Amino acid sequence: MRVCSRCGAMVEDGIMICPSCRTPLSGNEQVVSQPMTGNGAYQNFQAEPRLGTKWADFLGYFALWLGGLANIVSGLGCFALVGASSAYMLIAVCFLITGVFDFMAAVKIIKRKSDARKFVIIAYSLATVVNLIAIVFALSSNGDITTMVPATIVSILMIFVNNTYFKNRENIFVN
Repeated sequence: MRVCSRCGAMVEDGIMICPSCRTPLSGNEQVVSQPMTGNGAYQNFQAEPRLGTKWADFLGYFALWLGGLANIVSGLGCFALVGASSAYMLIAVCFLITGVFDFMAAVKIIKRKSDARKFVIIAYSLATVVNLIAIVFALSSNGDITTMVPATIVSILMIFVNNTYFKNRENIFVN
């Protein structure tokens, strides 16, 4: 028996097209040995399709580190403007906290920790909140929000995308 690389269905040896998804089989599929039932027939078994981790690797080794660094730099920049307004102090602290959570989420992904999804969601939720606070402050002081609005939209989308992505890979993030 072989396992279809597309849908994970069990395929009898010698069959060239998966009966489940109609994908042509190359012969290089994973071979599975199954125990026989009492009457000599194969047990009904469906292998789970393997899901990749390229997105998680991109987040863990690049995107979250870059985002965290950008948040730390933004927070330090806001601290330089503290004399102008106490709102800058709030925004600076929020940026620094978001940067720290970005770094923590990246490490959790790299180590395949079971709570990686939670940290990624927290990191992007904090980014959303910081961006919304910055937008409100910019609107109240006639500032420019042209870069903050797209960043807010992206961080909201990232919450939903990453929640689904990591939920589907709970069996990978188990440490």
